[in-house]
Amino acid sequence: MEERLAELIRIRESVLPFYSPYSFIREIKPRDQYQVFIKERIQKHGVDDHYHTFSIIVDGVEFAFLYEFLPWDSNFMGRDCYRLFTVLFSHHNANALVKAAKSFKDKLLATSNTYCFSEIPSEDIFLLQCLNIAGFKMVETRFHYFRRKAEDFEAERYKVRKATTADIPILKEVAAKSRNEYDRLHADYSFSEEIADHYLATYAAAAVNGFCDYVLVPDVPGYPIASFLAFDSYEKISPKHNLSLMYARLAAVAPENTGWYVKLLTEFMHYAKEQKASYVKITTQSTNRTVIRTFDKLGCSFGACFHLLSLSS
Repeated sequence: MEERLAELIRIRESVLPFYSPYSFIREIKPRDQYQVFIKERIQKHGVDDHYHTFSIIVDGVEFAFLYEFLPWDSNFMGRDCYRLFTVLFSHHNANALVKAAKSFKDKLLATSNTYCFSEIPSEDIFLLQCLNIAGFKMVETRFHYFRRKAEDFEAERYKVRKATTADIPILKEVAAKSRNEYDRLHADYSFSEEIADHYLATYAAAAVNGFCDYVLVPDVPGYPIASFLAFDSYEKISPKHNLSLMYARLAAVAPENTGWYVKLLTEFMHYAKEQKASYVKITTQSTNRTVIRTFDKLGCSFGACFHLLSLSS
């Protein structure tokens, strides 16, 4: 099996590095992108209890669907939730891949309450097209932006502080009410707005409780706390490269704090500068033009594009 998997990987080696969350980092060459960030992920399939492989041969073409069971999401949603990482195959045959994807879809949806999503880089256009034809629907296009050399960042400072557990009730409310109709759950008609709102509220609470390394909120006397930005800090993202990174994961701003997204993001950049971070990374939907303009003003560059697909029973 390992020999066959290695052969399927070889056929897909030109596109697999784009699955790396850091494909935009030039210091890490494509081969290392695969070796450091993708290889270990693939090798979990068939070894870790939650990482599965659906293998099938269609019209003489061998396919391996690499997917993961998501315990937390399943418990939260009250349904079996999965994430399809990618598909490996022995030949580029569109008709065969569509048939194989439909078989994979039928397997997952054999139970009455199943959800699966996938995050595919735009460079893997062949797989995207075939999954679309097989019945995976598009729900979000996500842009990854980055900035190098945080030490060069210069901008006005703002009063902020680290959120505490006492802030959780208001931050949950801010996350739920400041919905983005284009994010993965709100854009997917498989979920009600209530579930999508509750998911974001739960994420905000978890971020303060340690799911994220840091959550920034305004710290202006007499001013309401109605916005936040949660981010993670990675001192060394690769054992082969001396590179650190700050990743802004979630932000929400209620009307009471209009204008504070820029301020919180600015302070995030200052924090990265103080920590001498090699890179900062921020994501948003392709539809969020206002946020993209903010990234541009703060000196960020476009890094990568991923398309999120889903299927649901």
